[in-house]
Amino acid sequence: MSRNATNDSTNNFAVVVLAAGNASRFGSCKLSEKIGNSALIYRVSTILKKSFDQPIYFILGAYKEKLADLLPNEKIIVNPDWQLGIGSSIKTGVKFIDGKCDGVLFVLADQYALSTDDYFTFRQLVEKNGDKIICCRYGHDTDQLGPPVYFPKRYFKTLVEIDPTKGAKHIVKKYEASVLWIEIPTAILDVDFPADLQKAKLYYS
Repeated sequence: MSRNATNDSTNNFAVVVLAAGNASRFGSCKLSEKIGNSALIYRVSTILKKSFDQPIYFILGAYKEKLADLLPNEKIIVNPDWQLGIGSSIKTGVKFIDGKCDGVLFVLADQYALSTDDYFTFRQLVEKNGDKIICCRYGHDTDQLGPPVYFPKRYFKTLVEIDPTKGAKHIVKKYEASVLWIEIPTAILDVDFPADLQKAKLYYS
């Protein structure tokens, strides 16, 4: 199922926002929670649209109706297998964009501290190095890595074959020697628990 996402083509890469989980550690739909005057997912979508000319797709699942209502003008792809885990959303996104673009940039919908400057820096790296995996590192330790992460299309087959219960970190580690790293310390900030939401609100206060 998709909305406004059936006839799109891209000139380079697509941005895929992973937002399908049920936020079990938070206990409810964290992405609809307000930070200031905006729901978290709407705030993230606004920053992304200011940062990228490329198409942006939101992968929804557990709270698809509620979150789709908060994203009336965005491209929505529903992951029917969201219960299986984040890997299922990665697979859903890649299957949809395969043939439409040369790469995919995965973003987490709850990374509230990433700014337009952060994303613009990432965008420039992708546009200049679109044949490489580009991964965010939260510190000098390469074990502290994660989204945003970009994969060129030659990794699409590997991505659609991943374990649906896991993310793509093991793929980044497998090809670590050729990965282009970008250090964005604030990318480690996300919302897993209610206390994290309070930190996010303080961050923008």
